Amino acid sequence: NPHAITVALDLYFKGVSLRKIVDHLRQFERVNVSHVAVLKWIQKYVAFMRDYVDTLRPELSRVFHADDTKVNIRGQWVWLWHLMDGDTRFLLANHVSQGRTVADAREAFREAKAVAKVEPRVVFTDGLESYKTATQREFPSAVHVSGVGVQGRLNNNRIERYHGTFKERNKVMRAIKRSDSATIEGQRIYYNYVRPHMTLKGKTPAEAAGIDLKLEDNKWLELIRKASRN
Repeated sequence: NPHAITVALDLYFKGVSLRKIVDHLRQFERVNVSHVAVLKWIQKYVAFMRDYVDTLRPELSRVFHADDTKVNIRGQWVWLWHLMDGDTRFLLANHVSQGRTVADAREAFREAKAVAKVEPRVVFTDGLESYKTATQREFPSAVHVSGVGVQGRLNNNRIERYHGTFKERNKVMRAIKRSDSATIEGQRIYYNYVRPHMTLKGKTPAEAAGIDLKLEDNKWLELIRKASRN
């Protein structure tokens, strides 16, 4: 049932637990499935949607904001790196690493380049030394503005707000189960392409970046139907 699958994914990335999604499907969709089945839907269709959206080319301001935060994966605290385009709020990377080395920062930057398909003109970061070398090596033509916090005219509030959004979802999960979790990748897709952003006057970051998925034409339903046949 493509409609039930779409509802399940939407509820999940709105922060509803797997078991509450199962209850909702039973009551309102007349669909009886286990929470394990819903989790498998999430893993399958997030991978499918990722393959599609990563072919799209956003129109970006090329002013990138980078930051990292701790998350719990299988009971172990690790680092989650995020890069975001400043004007469009388009999320470019959400990379997981064990540490905060230059190699870890460079991997996150490479992930952002693959999604952005363009290099930044300016990169804002906090004072972590790894960012300096990573910017020099991965974005050699960019101006690196270091030591940026949440106060002042130049700040990283955009990325800090996304950390809060992600952690709201992670609280329901209690702990992400693995570093390549569909939760991490799916949250990026949901944030960029589905969730309206108040500071963008109700647009999604994708719409602000010139991408129109025509969701009113049930494009996601068609994508899910196609994936279901494979």
